[in-house]
Amino acid sequence: MSNPPSSHAFSHVCSYLLGIDLPPATSFFQESIPAWLSAAVMSLQAIYPDDKFGVILRKASPEVTPELRMKCLDCPGKLYYLGPGNSLSNYEVHLRNRQHRFRVSSRIKGTAY
Repeated sequence: MSNPPSSHAFSHVCSYLLGIDLPPATSFFQESIPAWLSAAVMSLQAIYPDDKFGVILRKASPEVTPELRMKCLDCPGKLYYLGPGNSLSNYEVHLRNRQHRFRVSSRIKGTAY
């Protein structure tokens, strides 16, 4: 059994996928990402190498505890819940969705959708 990915490796993957610089691994965001999620994201990226997605920390209001969500960069404006359990099965359904596949294909080909 392999070791879970380091937070540095996960941070690098998310920075690349989201096109942003993430704060250092000591930040609240990095500390709040469980090892299973880091491994699951990297596993999905290996299966769907052309897809662009990452984990974001969503905070609806100052009174609400922030929650982790999946964000698809090919399907703007949509956030996806994690789960069920310690998995990204719900999000993988989105990755197989016909409309999502069309958007990824269009981006790769350089055509508008």
